[in-house]
Amino acid sequence: MGYANYVNIIRSLDNLEKPVEIICMMGHNKKAEEKILRLRSKHSIKVVGFTQEFLIYLRASDCILSKAGGLTMAESLACETPIIIYNPVPGHEEHNARYLAQEGAALFVKHSHELPANLEKVLYDQSFYDRLQKRAQLLKNQMLLLKSFERSRYYTKTSKLMADKGKTSLSCDW
Repeated sequence: MGYANYVNIIRSLDNLEKPVEIICMMGHNKKAEEKILRLRSKHSIKVVGFTQEFLIYLRASDCILSKAGGLTMAESLACETPIIIYNPVPGHEEHNARYLAQEGAALFVKHSHELPANLEKVLYDQSFYDRLQKRAQLLKNQMLLLKSFERSRYYTKTSKLMADKGKTSLSCDW
């Protein structure tokens, strides 16, 4: 999300009633990492640089606050981690945000001052948390079914093309 967004988000989250653990996934941005570690907050802040273990952090989290990048959203749905979307990039990320919110699998928060109340709802309203997880599970299953269908169609089309050309074997790597 970039350094400025992390600072604004952490400051906004200082309005939460109870302290939480915030894990900032920073990638390779050491300068931003150092600045975030110097921030004063009532929360426990852990900064994680680039890691191959993103999914482990995602599964261990009660919620993800993100900007709606496609891969992160797909991984969040796969892990059934409740999603709060904030400040998506105009275009495809805004579309992702609207779609996931419309499907009930995410909250789309447009202003930083709305973050604390929405995060508290996800963290402390068990029925709301369960609904977000259930909708994420449903979308994940729909995506898996669609992917399976697309693979089947691809395999059938490719097999027919190969048979028409007199070939009898097919090797696929997905």
